[in-house]
Amino acid sequence: IIAAGLNSQGEILPKGSLNYTLTKELDFSGMSLSGLYHTVDVQSATLSHATLLGKDMVIKALSGDIFVSESTITAENTLTIQTPQMFTNLHSQIQSKEGTFYASTLINKGKCFIQADHLSFETSSFFNQKENLLSPLIFSKENFSLQTHMLINQGTFFSSQSGEIFAHDLTNENLMY
Repeated sequence: IIAAGLNSQGEILPKGSLNYTLTKELDFSGMSLSGLYHTVDVQSATLSHATLLGKDMVIKALSGDIFVSESTITAENTLTIQTPQMFTNLHSQIQSKEGTFYASTLINKGKCFIQADHLSFETSSFFNQKENLLSPLIFSKENFSLQTHMLINQGTFFSSQSGEIFAHDLTNENLMY
């Protein structure tokens, strides 16, 4: 466990920040908890069986991929995930009030869940894929925006209020709301 802003009872207080800056790959399993800001600024990142928790969070790969597997990422306010390459989410839960994702290719596969009040995706290719009959869910309480060249959807996009999908090539094999 790596933590900043915890009291003696293990409660997260509204103070304390964590910053990971590496010139190589981050390979992380475990818990990383902060009361305020959580920043990951690395060449590439692998988060496997990890829990990341913070008020505002940025996960940025400068040149490589971001791979998240069987993990939980929770940002109380804002979450930005950014990579010039591929962002892969396998069987993970990602939650925030405002979620923004930038990636050349975005893969959301299996029993995974991305939830926010406001969600925005900018990518060249987006694959929302089933795995062993487990479907990914992307849920937005308020508004949702996806801009992509190619979208292949086998999962569910759901927005309580409004949603926009801009795609040049679209293959839809499941529900979209």
